Amino acid sequence: MIEHDHIKPDDIAAPIDIRLIPAATLTAGVCFLIPMLPMFWVRGIPIALPFIGGIAALVLWFFRSSKKRRLVNLGLIFTIACWMATPAACIVQHQRIAAEDSGWLQLVDDLGTARMSVQLVTDPVERDSPFGPNWFVTAKVEHFGKDLVPTDHPAKIVVSGDETWAGLSAEDHGCFMGRVSDNDSSVFVTALGAVNQGTCLGPDLTQSTTGRDQMRTT
Repeated sequence: MIEHDHIKPDDIAAPIDIRLIPAATLTAGVCFLIPMLPMFWVRGIPIALPFIGGIAALVLWFFRSSKKRRLVNLGLIFTIACWMATPAACIVQHQRIAAEDSGWLQLVDDLGTARMSVQLVTDPVERDSPFGPNWFVTAKVEHFGKDLVPTDHPAKIVVSGDETWAGLSAEDHGCFMGRVSDNDSSVFVTALGAVNQGTCLGPDLTQSTTGRDQMRTT
C-alpha cells in the first residue's frame, strides 16, 4: 500500500498580496531617487508622503459609500503605498543629510583628494593596465579628511591602488591618501600612494564631527 503525505493548510505559504506591489514599488523608487534629488526634495518627500496619504484617506472616507468600489480600492492602495514608503524615505533622508553635513558629498562632487580610513568589503583583485598591474577593492569609508571626519552614513568606494593593497583582505582596515576619479555610477578612488594597514586614527589625533570646512586635505 502506498502512503500519501497529506499537506496541511498551515504548511502552504500564503500567496503574496498583489496589493503590496505598488507600496514596494514606491518604496524602491524613493530609495533610488532621494540620493540624486536636490536637498529641497530630500527634505520634503518624507513629509509629503504621509500628508498625501492622509489626504487620500480622508477623500476615501467621504466616498466610502460610493458605488465606484474600484476607484475606492485603488485609492486605498495608493494611501497604503504612501504610508508604507514613509519610513524608508525618512531613513534615506537621514543618510543623505548626514552625507551632506559631513562634506562627503562635496568631496565626491568636486573629485577631491583626502586622506581616508576604510574597511575593506572585498579581497583585492589584481588587474593589468598599460602602466602595470593595479589592485582593485571595494571598501567602506569610516573617516576621511584632514580631521578624519566620521561617516555616519553609507560611503562605499572602489579603490584602485598599488601592490601594497595585495597584503590586505576583506574586513581589514587601511589608511591612505586618495583622489576621487569618477562619481557617475559608483565612487571610484585612486590611491595616491601606499596603503597603511590599520585605521588612520591614532592616540594623538582628535576626531571632529563638524562640517565641510574640516573634512578635506590637499
